[in-house]
Amino acid sequence: MNVLVADDDVISRKILSASLARFGHTVTVASDGTSAWARLSDAAPPELAIIDWQMPGLDGPEICRKLRALRSAPYTYVILVTSNGSPHLAAEGLEAGADDFITKPFELEELRARVRAGQRIVELQAEKERARVNLEAVVSNLDCAVLLIDPSGNVVYGNQALSNLSGMPLDAALQLTRRDFISGDDEHRSEPDALIERMAMGGTLPLDVEVDVEVNRPERRMLRWTAKKVELPGGQGELDILRDVTAEIERDREQAKLARVDHLTGLLNRHAAEEMFQRELSRAQRDERPLSLVLADIDRFKRVNDSYGHNTGDEVLRAVSRTLADCCRASDVAIRWGGEELLVLMPNTSFEGAHRLAERMRAAVQALSLPSLPAVTISCGVAERGAAESSLEAVVERADARLYEAKESGRNAVR
Repeated sequence: MNVLVADDDVISRKILSASLARFGHTVTVASDGTSAWARLSDAAPPELAIIDWQMPGLDGPEICRKLRALRSAPYTYVILVTSNGSPHLAAEGLEAGADDFITKPFELEELRARVRAGQRIVELQAEKERARVNLEAVVSNLDCAVLLIDPSGNVVYGNQALSNLSGMPLDAALQLTRRDFISGDDEHRSEPDALIERMAMGGTLPLDVEVDVEVNRPERRMLRWTAKKVELPGGQGELDILRDVTAEIERDREQAKLARVDHLTGLLNRHAAEEMFQRELSRAQRDERPLSLVLADIDRFKRVNDSYGHNTGDEVLRAVSRTLADCCRASDVAIRWGGEELLVLMPNTSFEGAHRLAERMRAAVQALSLPSLPAVTISCGVAERGAAESSLEAVVERADARLYEAKESGRNAVR
């Protein structure tokens, strides 16, 4: 252990230095308070200091007060030395920040015991500091933000990720309660979040439950917020863990969208058709409005594939899909039903209205001018949902029967 001996008396310095060296410690010396303080306040201070009470420059208690005011790590254990064994003087030294007190002249074994006690404290402090530094290194490099709330509701710890997520300096965030931290974002949110509003009114987060919260500072993002109870020295506090899940949610939404979209035509797929039908069915039943659909099929599509190849067939299918989608109104939904069959769902539309729109689609496809592609026509079957029908398949089955009639009549027709 590195030990500083600070004493203006040459003989005392030599006795202390020789004794400490025999105990196995590395010793540096200072002959006055000013040089002792310079050694204690440098970047690598000694682990233990034996300081005489009275010295030129700064006395022992003054050095102790300055040292403790630094609140620096690593911790330096201080033993004050004086020839006056007054209990009042000892109390004054300990109050100034000394850890121990020894009176001259002292026995060698007493010195050894007091230094050994100081060494144990220093080693415990060093172990504690190593654990703190290791933990800080882990927490500071977490992708998720950490917010520690004391039993009074005050923020007592936050890591760097918290500053990044909140858009405010970390030292500023640590001055706020959690309620201030959350409600302070009100002016940056486009719509109040029920959870945030409840917390701003003094409510708490549900424990051990992941809650997605939208924030708009420093930009619009989704945070996944989890609160856990933790035992702190002053009672029960809470640990909040916040993770930016914006990219995750956007990826999930994109995947959900891709699961509903036909990759070749860009139209909704058959899986999405049932969902859309049920949604429009609920509206139609509630508002007592009609709901119709058109089932369209590209005429002689197999011949196109056989004569021109499947790549050309794909181009024809894409062109027809775009044409039908362009003919749709804002409320209509175009769907690739399967193969060369396309379905258009028409909310608030009677059979007659759907028939007129289907005829417009048929004419638009017939008018298509596709360079290097064959002429294309479609046949369409129209059906309106019956009052008692609640399944998409039943309506499509009737539209398919009419489509068959259109094919049998010579194709390029609407029935």
